[in-house]
Amino acid sequence: MRLRSCLLVLALFIASACHKPARTEPKSAETGLAAAATPTQAAPDPEAEFADIRARIQPVVNARVPVALVDKLKFAPQFDAKSRVIALVPESWVMGDTPGTLQPPPDAGLGAATSMAFGSGCDGRCKPKNWAESFDQVEVRRVPVQEIELDEPIGTSGRVVVTRAGGVRYVIAGIWKPDSARYFFCRATLEGAAIDALQAFVGACRAMDIRRWQ
Repeated sequence: MRLRSCLLVLALFIASACHKPARTEPKSAETGLAAAATPTQAAPDPEAEFADIRARIQPVVNARVPVALVDKLKFAPQFDAKSRVIALVPESWVMGDTPGTLQPPPDAGLGAATSMAFGSGCDGRCKPKNWAESFDQVEVRRVPVQEIELDEPIGTSGRVVVTRAGGVRYVIAGIWKPDSARYFFCRATLEGAAIDALQAFVGACRAMDIRRWQ
């Protein structure tokens, strides 16, 4: 009787082992990354993309910097975060607290409020619209104005404005085209010694080079 019970237990144990579920192998990290990867656009080559603006515009803008500031202000081309537009910006400036805003180093002596930014905007949904109206509403009317010192077109689809409020100058430039889903802007806030380089900042903002409209 005891032998029969032992044989029964042994048979049940063997049957259980044979029906044990197969272990599923975990996916490797490489497999997971491959599955999650999505095609990305190749990064532009700065040397090729910057060649024209370096040759034609950069020397002209830097020539507008007063002699007293040439050691502190030297403009060089830079892409925006989306690689859509190239602008000339002071090459020694660093990112400020506001995303996308460049500021001079604290020891540059160019004014605490001095900064520069450039990029693109949609004024709501990114689709073709009246960009001249959007630029005026979103960019020009956002700055304090005591006096408008300059307001003139950039080609047939753009505008540059310089305003004064107290001891600060504001440069606002925009470029667009009717069928584009966005407009492009360049802004500069100048205080203190930086105001002496106003014409250089105006030239830099006017010279935005749009590489991708969409």
